[in-house]
Amino acid sequence: MDECREILESCYPCIGAPVSIEEGGGTAGHCWRISTQSGRYLVRRRGKRTSEPNLVQRDHTFRHFLVAGGIPTTCALPGRDGKCFFIANGFAYELHPFVEGRFMRANSDEELRNLAVCLAQFHKVAAGFRGECPPMEFNQFGNALPSYAKRSSRIDDPEGMLVALKGLYGELDGDARKKVAFVLSLAEKLAIDYGTAMYAQVDNGFIHGDLNLTNILFAEDGSVAGLFDFDWAMPGARIRDVADALHFFSGGLPKPFSSSDIWGLTQIPRFDERRSNLFLEAYNSCFALSELERSLLLCAWEARVLAFHIEGMAKVPTERRIEFLTREMPEFVQNAETLLK
Repeated sequence: MDECREILESCYPCIGAPVSIEEGGGTAGHCWRISTQSGRYLVRRRGKRTSEPNLVQRDHTFRHFLVAGGIPTTCALPGRDGKCFFIANGFAYELHPFVEGRFMRANSDEELRNLAVCLAQFHKVAAGFRGECPPMEFNQFGNALPSYAKRSSRIDDPEGMLVALKGLYGELDGDARKKVAFVLSLAEKLAIDYGTAMYAQVDNGFIHGDLNLTNILFAEDGSVAGLFDFDWAMPGARIRDVADALHFFSGGLPKPFSSSDIWGLTQIPRFDERRSNLFLEAYNSCFALSELERSLLLCAWEARVLAFHIEGMAKVPTERRIEFLTREMPEFVQNAETLLK
């Protein structure tokens, strides 16, 4: 609370003194819900990797572009000296208007359709932004496996996964080595089926990059109230976002989660063929996937899950990292292949 209060006092005196401050969530970043006499707000602290000023400015430009295109989201509000973000201790802080809403109701077909249409509309609008910024490159898996990090503009680059997992595999023996063998073989397959050459054929848009249960809110009538958290928005293949939607929303997660719980956010979902088809039909009715995109959707899903299992290792105790990386992966691959094939 003190961290948030200091940011408000030094950077956003224009909104008045806070009447209440509530903790939000986040894994890489964090947020606080603020009430003052002038209204309700959200203070965001971005993760360090997305706090570089050029990345924050790109995010803000992108948000204005989306709002102009009719996408429900918010733009950062100006604070002291008209600035819309402030850097402190390596983190970027932003202030946004608070949006009333809730997470998607479990098993609501209407809200799933609304999500699909919103995502398709987002992809339509965002595709026009592609030429306005350079690709974002970073050391992939640099937090989890820094010795084997590979620079890439893809968060889910299978070639980077292969480098990281080969390095990790070489360090292990016994049961841990056997467990990692499966995810290593998956990375090898994806490096062939969904590597740079194939990805380039579907890398034709601008994606959200982190679509999950905490980044979209619904109004009480079931409409989409807002799409948020564009820290990882970048040029890329839209099937990555579609895979995220299938993973988090079509079947749902089996256990309760919080936005700060990396184990909960990365649990393997339930698989629901009917709802997956419902989502894809609604999405395709607005912005149809090509035949090639449809054929690569399974690869995108597998790459996405493997990527956040590798990256998420950095957020769990060292002694549990192999468990985190490998848990339920064979079951996920089998069920995803059955669902999409």
